[in-house]
Order: sequence, then C-alpha cells, then structure tokens
Amino acid sequence: MNQTLPRSFGFWTSWFVVIASMVGSGILTNSGPILKSTGSYWALLLTWGLGGLLSLIGALTLGEVASSYPRAGGDYTFVRMALGSAFGFVFGWSMVVIGFAAPIALVAYSTANYFYPMVGGLGISIPERAFVLLGATFLICVFTLSHCLGHRSSSRVQSATTFFNFVLLGGFALVGIFAGQKGWSHFREGIPLSSVPTPTWGTNLIRALYAYTGWNAATYLAGEIKNPARNLPFGLGLGCLAVTILYLTINLTYAVAISPATLSTLSPEQLNRIADISVLQLFGGKAAKIFSLLISLGMSAALSAFILTGPRIVYAMAGDGLFPSWAGKLHAVSQVPVIAILVQGIIALIFLWSGTFDQVLNFAGYGLAVIGIFTVAPILWLRRRADYHASFRIPFYPWTPLLFLAVSIASLIAGFMDDPKLSALSLGCILLGFPLYWIIRRFQGAQ
Repeated sequence: MNQTLPRSFGFWTSWFVVIASMVGSGILTNSGPILKSTGSYWALLLTWGLGGLLSLIGALTLGEVASSYPRAGGDYTFVRMALGSAFGFVFGWSMVVIGFAAPIALVAYSTANYFYPMVGGLGISIPERAFVLLGATFLICVFTLSHCLGHRSSSRVQSATTFFNFVLLGGFALVGIFAGQKGWSHFREGIPLSSVPTPTWGTNLIRALYAYTGWNAATYLAGEIKNPARNLPFGLGLGCLAVTILYLTINLTYAVAISPATLSTLSPEQLNRIADISVLQLFGGKAAKIFSLLISLGMSAALSAFILTGPRIVYAMAGDGLFPSWAGKLHAVSQVPVIAILVQGIIALIFLWSGTFDQVLNFAGYGLAVIGIFTVAPILWLRRRADYHASFRIPFYPWTPLLFLAVSIASLIAGFMDDPKLSALSLGCILLGFPLYWIIRRFQGAQ
C-alpha cells in the first residue's frame, strides 16, 4: 500500500520551492541567444514579459485545482483525473524525463561551468569539459543525498539556497541598472519589432518559458503542505510574480550593460554567459570572476528544488499502479521517497554524460512547452466534476487558461517551423509514453 506523506511544509517552503525552481540557469543563459536572434532589447523584454504572464496564469490555474485536490504528484494527478490513466502516465513519464531529470543535468552543468573561471584563477590546470562534468556529477550526488535525509534537511537546504540566490540576483539587477545609467540609449538601437520573423518569436518564447519552468513546482508537495487550500495558491502566485519582476529587472541590466554593437562580437559561449559579460562591461574582470563564483553557488538553489520536487511524481505514479511499487515506499526514518529520489538522480546523470549542454537544453525546452499545455488544460474538465470544491478561483475564467493554451500552441507551431528535427525528437520522447504505458499494463495483467 502506498504510504501517506506527512504534512510538514508551510507557506514559506511552497514559496521558496516555486522561486528556487524557476530561478536557475535560464535567466543567466537564454537572454543572450534571444538578443542575438532579434537584435532588439524591446523584443527581449516583450518575450520575457509574455513568458512571465503565461507562467503566472499557469500558476494560478494550478493553484485553483490544487486547492480542490491537495494531493501528492501535482499536475500529474490532475492530468490523470481529467484525461485518464494513459494520459496521466504519459504526462508523468514526460515530467520525470524532460521536466526534472534533464533540467537537473542542465542546472548542475551551468553551476559547474560558472565556477570554472575561478579554478583557472587558482592556477589549477584541468580541461574545462572534464571539470564541468565531474563538478556537475558531484553536485547532483550531494543534493540527491541531502534530500534523502528527510523533511527538516530538505526545508533547511531549500530555504538557505533560495534566499541566497534571490538576494544575489536581485542585488545584481538593481546595482547593474544604477551603474549602467548611460546604457539606456541602447534601447534606441537595434532592429524594429516588426522586423523579427514569426518563427523567431516562437522559438524565443519557448526559451523564455524554459527559464520560467517551475511555476508548478509547489503542487508536487501538495500532499505535504499544511493548509493547502490557502498556502498553495498564494505560494504559486506570489512566487511566480516575484520571479517575473526579477527576470524583467535582470534583463534591464543586460540592456544597459551591453550595447548592440558589443553583442554582435560575442561568441556563442559568451552569449550563454551574458550575466558574466554584463558584470565585465560594468565593473571589470575582477568583479566578473567574483560574480561567477557567487552565481555558481546561487544556482544550486534551483538544483536543490528540482531534486526535491521531482520524485513526488514517481511516488504518486507508484501509488496509482503506474510505476513499480518500490517507488512508492517511504524510508522508515526520513519518511521521504528515497528510492524515487535516487532513480531521478541516476536519470539526470545519464543526461549529463550523454549529450552537450545545447542538445539537452533544446530537447527539454520544446518538450516543456508541450507539457505546459497539458498542465493547464485539465481545469477545463475538472471544473465540471461534482467533487470539485476549489477554495480559490482564478480570475476571468475560462479566458485566462484559454489565453495560455492559445499562445502556447502558437509558439509551438512557430518553434516547429524554426527547427522541425528538434521538435520532432522532443515530441517523440513524449509520445513514447503511450507504448510504455501499454507494456506496463500488460506486464501487470500477466502477474
């Protein structure tokens, strides 16, 4: 029998988990390629603003559903309830692989990559890729083991790393804007918005939405949060709003720090370190090295949050008979799904060592945009159920979730036009869940 998780987390943990899950490597890497492809700071801000609006709508939609069904497993549970066990399994499979394991590998890689310049400054000679891979492996293992120790350990790690990360990036954004006041003229440069191709808008919105990934994170702890009818909607909505404001402010810092002329001279690697380049332009090389060190420490918050929340899907799927029963067992002492946490860590390590950063990022970005549609859509079915008693209602229903779905579908179509091979690969991984579901069902029926 699947054991019941104790309700040990409060509002602040749900808020921390949302912020820490969202604020990761995306805001520190994706703005560079978006700027390069559009050549406009106005397009940059519009893309991130739209991504924040969609994420806020998604978060509030899930907050409503979770207030009615505060159960472990989050949006996986809601998809299964609305569309059936087959779609629930496909969604859970996609989230385990694309929504958590791949981002864990990406964030761990970015954390180690930002730390690498400090290694060179210490006079240590080691190949960059070897250091990054080994460092990322170490981080995944350490945080995986820390979250196996129990709720108290998880809560302390999450609170400490989230607070550090949020203060660091917030301070960087505010100081950068005031230090780069002369850079406001950069907004008058670049190409007009009307000249940006439609497929580029779609691809860039998908990139921004990847950086906002995590707006649904607290729902995976729904079965462990005290007073979920109140704490979940507030944690999701306020966490997402705080991150949106932070992201827009950070992008303003990029705008005042780097001129379009300088942007055109940057290599792809430098574009993926746009935060570091901004500090270099504003304060010089020594400050940039210190900032890289602090960023590498701060990004550990997102890594911690992904490792904390992801196994709750595997736990919920095991309770529904869609995953081996051992994944639903809680450790006798720590009372957390230790086996599920360890399985997730192993999958993340496979991603880390099997592809380049860009390959894993592109694979995950498109898939997460597809997953976002199936995250929000269930409310259209669940609101009709007799047992639906949400204590929180999203404003302007059904237009708010319909707006999310319409814009998301349009961005996926545009993204497919921009890169059909990548999109097909990501979609194929998601659709693989259907034959896996039938195989598992047939195997269980034969027992």
